[in-house]
Amino acid sequence: MTAKEEMQSETVTEVTSVPASTNGTRPEAKPDLRVIALSDLEPSKTNPRRRIDENSINSLADSITAQGVLEPLIVRERGRRFEIVCGERRYRAAKAANLIGVPCLVRKLSDEQVLDIQIHENLHREDVHPMDEAYGYQFLQERLGCDTKELALRVGKPEGYVLNRDRKS
Repeated sequence: MTAKEEMQSETVTEVTSVPASTNGTRPEAKPDLRVIALSDLEPSKTNPRRRIDENSINSLADSITAQGVLEPLIVRERGRRFEIVCGERRYRAAKAANLIGVPCLVRKLSDEQVLDIQIHENLHREDVHPMDEAYGYQFLQERLGCDTKELALRVGKPEGYVLNRDRKS
């Protein structure tokens, strides 16, 4: 039997996904996937990303018009509405594309988990403005009461890097 035939005949083991840990606590195993009306969504006040280029929103809106929303937003329930944890750009672009609703993963998250997710989602991008990054680190430090060393461990950046960003705020 050739190597190719062996690979084809191997038994495929079922793979199950395990949710990522958020600061040592695990979110629920199965988020609820639903289409939620844009009117029921609201941007998070804790999103560290403050600058969103309107040209990039318009470009994303064109893509959404052509292809739809390809990746669901992550939201959590807040009374009768939903707070956008991740995906504010997609939300804005969907509004610009005149959609009525968007796919969302509804998760049960604490305030601390939301902050951790937002920091990791936004601040590990290459295109984040340094002032947004500095604001995010400062906000997280104040909210969680952690020092620079602990914050650096949380966000996976060198302590000196976080300290330099912190000085910009």
